[in-house]
Amino acid sequence: MKKEDSWMGKEYIFDLRITYLIRIRESVGSKIFRHCYCVDTEGDTIDVCQGGLFSCAVFVSNILKMHDLIKAPKANTGSLEKEMISCNWLLCKDKDRPYFGAVLFWEPKMGSDGEMHRHVGFYFGAGTAISNDPRSEEGGSTFVPIAHKMDCSDLLGYPREIEKVYFHALIG
Repeated sequence: MKKEDSWMGKEYIFDLRITYLIRIRESVGSKIFRHCYCVDTEGDTIDVCQGGLFSCAVFVSNILKMHDLIKAPKANTGSLEKEMISCNWLLCKDKDRPYFGAVLFWEPKMGSDGEMHRHVGFYFGAGTAISNDPRSEEGGSTFVPIAHKMDCSDLLGYPREIEKVYFHALIG
């Protein structure tokens, strides 16, 4: 390992894994991921996150980009998954036993906009996940990252199937 810097007369090496996991944990309750503005094909600026209702990919991709685990943040789950694959993220063979810090993709479900939406977040050990609140506005969403059961049953009242789980060698 390469020495990164010095502090108080000692040299140290940046610990990506611990820093990554702490930042995921400390994101709970943060409003920073509630908005992501894009310009549509007609030149109009829109908040694709709709104030936090559709912020899961923005949340996950910004954490991954912050740690150089992807090249660029993304605003939807499909483009995030493609970006992760291009940056050496690998599918876990056993999606019921993910690595701490793995990225979870849940099955699509109907959104309040009448469209089907997948959901993405992080596995955080002991059957828990951290993701942008997966509930609808009517379901009481907080519109921010929250900790919840891995299957979302504590929030939704029913289990939401995990579709895919990805891990990266640098954090796995």
